[in-house]
Amino acid sequence: MTSISQLALDDMRARRQAVIELLRSQDQQAVALLGTYSMLSVACISGAAAAMAAASMSAKLFAASLIGPGIAFMLGGLCCYRILATSKITLPGRESAFWQWTIDHGIGEDGIIKAYTAGMIATDHDNDEINRELSDWLGRARACGIAAAPAAAISTVMFSLLYALLAT
Repeated sequence: MTSISQLALDDMRARRQAVIELLRSQDQQAVALLGTYSMLSVACISGAAAAMAAASMSAKLFAASLIGPGIAFMLGGLCCYRILATSKITLPGRESAFWQWTIDHGIGEDGIIKAYTAGMIATDHDNDEINRELSDWLGRARACGIAAAPAAAISTVMFSLLYALLAT
């Protein structure tokens, strides 16, 4: 095998492994965010429910300020669940059927490299698409966490306006 062929094969394998590591990293981040968002959404929603039971207007405004972030954290958790759903990725290396095919058909080194490269091209595209999709979902999950603070302000203002309208 020529050094260029070896370099190409090593490069293809290294890139495939790097994409797999990105996917693993996204999964790990999603697990961490899911735990945080689950805890915060339960705290916000249960706090809102408890405050709604109080008779005072200030308690109801406090409850309203918790509903928005609670929903934002729940939506972030749903995004995390999407990231953690099973995806059909192609792992590094070739299945044994490929190597059996090369032996059965007497495929030489050049033919093996061509077939190996063609297989990598086809499956790299799939892995890259999955990586982009999961990266988008991770961005959405993070955006939900960032949106929690403005959601608290918006829900408080909306509840205050609604209360003012109903009180008149």
